[in-house]
Amino acid sequence: MPSTDPLDRAQELTEEMLQRSLAQRKPEAPGAVGYCLNCFEDVNEGVRWCDAECRDDWEITNANSRTR
Repeated sequence: MPSTDPLDRAQELTEEMLQRSLAQRKPEAPGAVGYCLNCFEDVNEGVRWCDAECRDDWEITNANSRTR
């Protein structure tokens, strides 16, 4: 049963919005390791993917792991 107190309701809404935001965030990637995290090609130091397509593919592939 929802609270009728405005402050309690505001807290409940804030918590709901936080939970939705956390559920929709992009998966966190490991740090740069010297090769593309998706296709394993060599990349420059400090880079995690060789291009935007590999980054997007990695995010799609790993999005399933955050819903478990």
